[in-house]
Amino acid sequence: MMQSGHIREFSVLAFGAETVRGCLFRRRGAQYSIIRHGIETVDSNDPAQAWKHLLRQLGRGRECPLFLTGALPKGIFFRFDSIELPPRARREALEMELSQRILTIPENHRLQFYAGAADAEGNVPVNVYVIPGSSLEHPAAMLTQAGGRADEFLYPLLAWRAGDPPVDLARLDPEFGFADGEWRPSPQNPDYGPWIRRFQSEFKLPVEGDFRVEDYFECLLAARLVVQPGFRQAERGLRLLPD
Repeated sequence: MMQSGHIREFSVLAFGAETVRGCLFRRRGAQYSIIRHGIETVDSNDPAQAWKHLLRQLGRGRECPLFLTGALPKGIFFRFDSIELPPRARREALEMELSQRILTIPENHRLQFYAGAADAEGNVPVNVYVIPGSSLEHPAAMLTQAGGRADEFLYPLLAWRAGDPPVDLARLDPEFGFADGEWRPSPQNPDYGPWIRRFQSEFKLPVEGDFRVEDYFECLLAARLVVQPGFRQAERGLRLLPD
């Protein structure tokens, strides 16, 4: 995994059953701007073509990291409070606690996590995503056929932190959204206004053309994680893809 402090630019590709969408981010001063963006419709007869066309459209160079994002089959996301631990010790502790946190541990599971800053009482919020190992087969096949290679997969909600607006996005979950640290049924008409204002303060977004925050929501969430100062220290916990 690349270190965010050394990343001049990076791409995020969000995949789903019907579309793939992506953004190329480039650092300009202290802020990252979206330089290119695009959405491709997936053809069920040849789904890798959408990946190939989007990667070509983003125009990333050989040294530009690529982060995948989206919802993987049978993936489970949860958030809980822990204590301060080094990444390796936290991963080992999580492996031991999974049976207490989720009903059924996925087969041949893999997990990634991102720990926030401790509060005044020493509680550390930890975001965790657990998947069956087989869930990686589809994106791996698409990348291989599209002639690409990813540096890492980042589940979008790993970037969620206390005080954030609700995340209601059918591409992640058609029925449930994440708010106040837990899952709950999504409203019929989600309000993206709070997130639009938040992302406008965190990134330089395109002001012309057809760019809409809701169309690139998961890309922006994943990018938000990449540009965090603690991303470099968190890479051991985030590592999900096989070498």
